[in-house]
Amino acid sequence: MRKRALPCLLCALLLGLTLCACGRREETTEVLVTAAEPAPRETYAESLAGDWYGWWHITHTSGDWAKMYGDFWDCCAEIDEDGHLLLWDEVLTKDNCLAETTLVRTDGGLRCVGGSMLDAPREPESWELAVTQDGDGTLLTISGHYDAVEKEGGFSYEIFLRPWGSLWPGKESEIPYYYEDWYLPLIRAGSAMPDTIGP
Repeated sequence: MRKRALPCLLCALLLGLTLCACGRREETTEVLVTAAEPAPRETYAESLAGDWYGWWHITHTSGDWAKMYGDFWDCCAEIDEDGHLLLWDEVLTKDNCLAETTLVRTDGGLRCVGGSMLDAPREPESWELAVTQDGDGTLLTISGHYDAVEKEGGFSYEIFLRPWGSLWPGKESEIPYYYEDWYLPLIRAGSAMPDTIGP
């Protein structure tokens, strides 16, 4: 079973962290030539835009963060059409987010540029991102590392997100903590994703 973060320890952690496909027609007196330009590929910003829900956890720790190994929290994210991502969890709200970045598409897949995690700026491409499809839809996975600004050490972490309204398969250790008591009642009622998490 996953270890649930202690409220006091969590507060201590976060306290103070503040071209459509256009055909080009060239006409001569003898022959009509149509050379179609390739259609622009859908960007990740467009395909991933929307609201997301899931959970994140700490996988490795050092220094002042050693006791938080294995702690986890539910989280929500918003991705706009420009690829800007805001991420918040049970303690931090959308207006005071846990992390933010901009997602862009490259020939190699999905990457991020700039942004921050807690109180630390993030270097471009410092997140590893993967978008996968399974029987229950889309899963966005993010992994990274946080180096403390005002404390010693840091931690590595993983984030798992599905589009708001998706069902989560799997056992207890693979789904968000508030999935059954908070999330499912909201989506059954057709509610929009709120800016705070938890009952």
